[in-house]
Amino acid sequence: MGESLLLGRIYGKKGSHEDSVLRIAICDDDKKDRDRVSSLVKEYLAAGKVAAQVKVFDHPDLLIEECETFRPHIFILDIVMPMI
Repeated sequence: MGESLLLGRIYGKKGSHEDSVLRIAICDDDKKDRDRVSSLVKEYLAAGKVAAQVKVFDHPDLLIEECETFRPHIFILDIVMPMI
């Protein structure tokens, strides 16, 4: 499957501004890990010339609140956080 076809399926309707950018949420309680993952994701996106909006969260509750409006396509989550 070609990359543009795959990305078209991810983004939804053609021409819709709301769905024209990939949305990625990163959540990790450790600042060092959070910054590293965010940096790696942004480097990967830049190398592939993929338009994306990346939001980073330090607490799962903040991520959940933001999901009502941000609606990420991809979640990158720390699976061991003391507050969960």
